[in-house]
Amino acid sequence: MVVDRQLRTWSHRPWNPDGVQLLPVHHARVGVEVKFRDFTELSPWVGEHVANTDGFRVSRVQSALTVKRRDELMRQVSTKAVLDACNRAQQYADALGLGKIHPVAVADAGMLGESLHPRPVSDAYLGVGSASSAGDADVELVPEHIEVSAAVDARFAVEDA
Repeated sequence: MVVDRQLRTWSHRPWNPDGVQLLPVHHARVGVEVKFRDFTELSPWVGEHVANTDGFRVSRVQSALTVKRRDELMRQVSTKAVLDACNRAQQYADALGLGKIHPVAVADAGMLGESLHPRPVSDAYLGVGSASSAGDADVELVPEHIEVSAAVDARFAVEDA
């Protein structure tokens, strides 16, 4: 848990419907950031520790991947992007009757030169799923989808017959 080091305080004097200014109302605000590795634990925690506590509220929930999971998914989608590029190149070569192809260069999109116009060749969607509220949580939070994608540029040559 990370607590925002900026404690903010303010007050104001509201008016009642009869035009009489009331006693000051004082406010204080401090931000708290809590990270969960298991999203299904968030709803019960919020229900137990935040939802039933006067003066507390959840202002934002942000879905993110751990570095390890993000790297794992990037390896997977990058591999799929390269395989997709190879399959498509072979399909084009087959349509033209050129024979078997082999890759001569593969790089991240835009890295093989200006003559190529990069566009994503493979996208993968990571659906984090919906959180089930275990126990008596009053809150059910549903994470955003996190998109992990990779695009590659590749050059191929036809193998000699």
